[in-house]
Amino acid sequence: FIPNLFTPNDDGKNDELRVYGLASVSNFSLTIFNREGAQVFKTTDVTEATQRGWDGKRNGTVQPPGVYFWKVKGQLSSGKSLVLNGKSSGSIVLVR
Repeated sequence: FIPNLFTPNDDGKNDELRVYGLASVSNFSLTIFNREGAQVFKTTDVTEATQRGWDGKRNGTVQPPGVYFWKVKGQLSSGKSLVLNGKSSGSIVLVR
């Protein structure tokens, strides 16, 4: 599961975009892009995606509110391809 909205405003609530429910995944990657298609976040570490997540910054620079797009890749231990919310890509809204 990946939420479709997060609020990185340092209030201690919903400040990072995290992936929930992942356990054993091989060849994992999560990439987030802005509306122009520029990569703003990428991780190949399941622990980073589930524990730390994306803080709404790109190279330390706060990103503006708006719609961002994610893509996920990976293979579950069952051999099936990883999907989040039933899809391999989707959108999220960053609200400040």
